[in-house]
Amino acid sequence: MSNHGVIRVRDPSDIFPSPLPSNYAFLRSPPRRHCIRFRHPAYESDDDLLFTLYAWDHEEGGIHHGLAHTACAIIAGNRHDGYLSQSHEGIPVAAGMDDVLPLGDLFFHVPHRGMLPISAPQVHRHPY
Repeated sequence: MSNHGVIRVRDPSDIFPSPLPSNYAFLRSPPRRHCIRFRHPAYESDDDLLFTLYAWDHEEGGIHHGLAHTACAIIAGNRHDGYLSQSHEGIPVAAGMDDVLPLGDLFFHVPHRGMLPISAPQVHRHPY
């Protein structure tokens, strides 16, 4: 999977936002067709859609990898040990967390619970 590069963050502004950088000028009228569908890899292909997000991080359509991963992790019960792929088979996307993933369906894979080490939950007590 090729990516569109890295996210470019706007300069901070006060109550009056700064003008859009030229590479984000397309957001004056955002393309509603730029969406990425997130799917469950274990479900049948006609019933595997979990959710959809607008992909407005690139003018050709794309989404910040870290944002996409975090959204999927939350949906998967805060399983941040998962990864994104372009298929049911699960080959991880070759992109850094600050890269922009292009349009297309993405699947979120998490390790099987039987493969995770089991430990007792930690109890934190207030010292007072």
